[in-house]
Amino acid sequence: MSATVTAILNDIVSTLRSSGHFAAVCLGEGGSESAVPRAAVVYEGQESVPGSTASSPPSGGDMPQGQWLRVRARVVIRTRSQDAASGVRRVLELAELAATAIMADPSRGGNCRDLPMGPATEIESRQLNESIRRPDVEASIAIRCHLDTAAIPGSSLDGAALFSSGPHWFRPGPWQRNLERRSFPGADGELVLDLGLRARAIYQGGRLGAPTADAMARQIVAIEALVDGQSHTLVDGQGATYSGVILEKFEQTSPIRAGAGFWCEYACQYLQLP
Repeated sequence: MSATVTAILNDIVSTLRSSGHFAAVCLGEGGSESAVPRAAVVYEGQESVPGSTASSPPSGGDMPQGQWLRVRARVVIRTRSQDAASGVRRVLELAELAATAIMADPSRGGNCRDLPMGPATEIESRQLNESIRRPDVEASIAIRCHLDTAAIPGSSLDGAALFSSGPHWFRPGPWQRNLERRSFPGADGELVLDLGLRARAIYQGGRLGAPTADAMARQIVAIEALVDGQSHTLVDGQGATYSGVILEKFEQTSPIRAGAGFWCEYACQYLQLP
């Protein structure tokens, strides 16, 4: 899942949280079972529009050609009621309130836009899920969001767009401060010595794509050449800059596959110095 798709899903989550209609909202299945009413934003995949110019390979399939992308998500809403009729009315009311809140900003913070394939954000369907046993009642909203992959800011390493041939994501780890703690007999409390900030890890994963096997091999060699112990500047897909970065590891996590082009999955690990 690319950083832009993650940002779209997180925008839906934050929109529902700020609406004030739910006791809890989470990304993905799970969350507190006791919090009602609650909502879960579930990612259901993405698809490209045939006939455009550049997009990302779906999981387990060939690399399609397309510039426009449709992201599908589902908002699952659950509440609780001892009375079946009032429970159904309440969960459908919550679904309508959630849809209204989501459509207040269809651009999803500027990540989505109206395209020939459909509006920036649209509610595809609403449905009552009848498989939930009482006292729980559940409804869901199917959402489609559209984005132009050409408008997504590209990531780079030392200014080179080495990873722009496919979808990818970044996850910075936490900064860690090295502390030494000392205590003394008979004295309350303790002495804490600050030994300074230490490096943190940044993780990256995604897919590389190329029209030919030779072009694929050249991409991999260019990335591997930067596993050199030197400090680099990393810019992620949202424009955030990480300076003082050392590329510790680059690994192909799948074989190179052939379809409408060549592609493989990969993982990187960086060390960022404070």
